[in-house]
Amino acid sequence: MSTMSTAVLLASMFALGFGVTSYKGQAQARGWAVGEWFCNDTSWINILGFISLVTAAVFIFIWLDWITAIVAILSGVFGAFFLTNVFKSMFQFLSFLLVPLYAAAWWFLGVF
Repeated sequence: MSTMSTAVLLASMFALGFGVTSYKGQAQARGWAVGEWFCNDTSWINILGFISLVTAAVFIFIWLDWITAIVAILSGVFGAFFLTNVFKSMFQFLSFLLVPLYAAAWWFLGVF
């Protein structure tokens, strides 16, 4: 697998994890609807988002060189804010893509 595809995959995992964990704060500040699963900090979607965020960040710095890692982290952060601002309250439905993306990413990277 090429470095670019690894960087894009890990950056998207980081973006979705960051978006899920930060959605509640952004939504409340902007007056968007916050679903029941996002209100509770210990819900399965928030826990999975945090795990995705941390593991993607760790593997970004393990598998990629430092400049690519910085670009992947920054693109993940900007991607999370972009997705959240474009989809607004519909981001909650989009975040359910996190579950299959998380499993597919680890299968694709050869962890499973």
